[in-house]
Amino acid sequence: MSKAPRLLLIGAGKMGGAMLEGWLAGGASPADITVIDPVKSPRMQALASQGLKLSPPVSQIGMVDVIILAIKPQMLDAASSLLRTLTHADTLLISVLAGKTIADITLRAPGVKAIVRAMPNTPASVGRGITGCVASADVSEDQKALADTLLRAIGKVEWVPHEDLIDVVTALSGSGPAYVFHLVECMAVAGIRFGLAPDLAMR
Repeated sequence: MSKAPRLLLIGAGKMGGAMLEGWLAGGASPADITVIDPVKSPRMQALASQGLKLSPPVSQIGMVDVIILAIKPQMLDAASSLLRTLTHADTLLISVLAGKTIADITLRAPGVKAIVRAMPNTPASVGRGITGCVASADVSEDQKALADTLLRAIGKVEWVPHEDLIDVVTALSGSGPAYVFHLVECMAVAGIRFGLAPDLAMR
């Protein structure tokens, strides 16, 4: 990213952490990023020493350009008060919450108009994922381009025209890799059964 936007990442687990690492690898400054996460991992603490704002008081967060919501779907209700406090009419909210619709997000953050619902997959952890996205009607072209740039930090990005298609994306690319991994494991087991060394069979 040539000019890193002011980002607020809510949730820095596997997917949120992967996105954060992608942004930093792309040139974003830790000082332009605020992370809210109850777990202050050694990696997050190291980044905090470089200027990343790690779980500061809400009153100190100030204005941000984008909020990326990367918590577990069942935590959305608990995060609603935070979303209401930190969002405004020009906020771009990117949600990677599986199964939570744009309407679900709007209900918890009624002041937000520009919402991108994104569904990344497991290979995002090594920067080789693919993310399916859909934008709400109020997302501007500039905001869509910004969301695209942020999500490309973890792999390729594809946009679908209707939110219903996100369910298809979830089934195909979100859940699909697990079946491929299982097939590989089954093939390795078969190789071992017929005499290959386990490490050779897996390779």
